[in-house]
Amino acid sequence: GKKSKPTDAEARAAVKKVLLEVFDLPSVLRGRKPLSALTGLWYWCGTFVLVFVQQYITAVRQNMSRAMVGSLYLRDTQVFFLDLGRNMGLSLLSSCVTALNSWLLRRAEISWQKELTTRLHAKWFGSMRFYQQANSASVIPDPGQRIVRDVKMLSGQLSSLCYGSVSSVLDAVFAVSRLVYHMPGRS
Repeated sequence: GKKSKPTDAEARAAVKKVLLEVFDLPSVLRGRKPLSALTGLWYWCGTFVLVFVQQYITAVRQNMSRAMVGSLYLRDTQVFFLDLGRNMGLSLLSSCVTALNSWLLRRAEISWQKELTTRLHAKWFGSMRFYQQANSASVIPDPGQRIVRDVKMLSGQLSSLCYGSVSSVLDAVFAVSRLVYHMPGRS
């Protein structure tokens, strides 16, 4: 006979299962899956390295700005213009790092989209859901396109969540390390 329409809870459970297959960090940590099974991992590693690079560039620029103000106060134009040139060079480097970071994030999103779309389409066509759906009372128009659209939205939001969370933690670690380094009485 006909299968009934899946409930929202069943749909959420199916999506959770697919997400756990793609982002199964516990299995990697237990040694059941290779590290390469984590989709987009190397893009994310590069992104987080670039967060530290960006933080370092920001710290150097702050120190340089302080020196520029000092040279301006002392009316040492030669040192001021030399520091200004260095600061402009660091600004250019910072822009390049930001662009590379955006590119890596986008590549990670695309790798997630490809993996999730492939798995969801395989489940959709492999279990003959399209046939069951065609014969049910409630028809979803263009389910293949809906999968692609929903996966794109999910991977973009998941990427923003991951990047925002982890980069905030890395920013805090960097800030605390700078505070500890500059503490009075430190040898």
